Amino acid sequence: MGVGCSEFARRYLGFEPDEKQRQVLDSDAKQGMLYCCRQWGKSSVMAIRSVYHAMFNDKCTVLIASPSARQSWEMMRKCKEYARILGLKARWGRDNPISLQLGNGSRWIGGVGEGGNVSGAEPDAGDDE
Repeated sequence: MGVGCSEFARRYLGFEPDEKQRQVLDSDAKQGMLYCCRQWGKSSVMAIRSVYHAMFNDKCTVLIASPSARQSWEMMRKCKEYARILGLKARWGRDNPISLQLGNGSRWIGGVGEGGNVSGAEPDAGDDE
């Protein structure tokens, strides 16, 4: 595709990142943790970044760790929605309700962090839906 993640977000998802969001989207970091104010766009930015990565890296695994199952679930829903907008089929996992898989074998696994550990990060992604 030849465009960076922030340009990808703007062109293909209609997301207009501000300067700080562009820095996060275009970062080469392998991991990300954001500590920002409410409504900054943390979930949207990280969902876009993970979809961009999963599209162009076959069979990659993206771990989404959140303090609660609800937060992991909401992040997965954003990833699935962005995949839908892009015309990609993302299927919910069978063994872990907080997992998605793309046709290229890339997958997202949602986990819940408790006391420094992440639980729920060992599913086999399924192909329902």
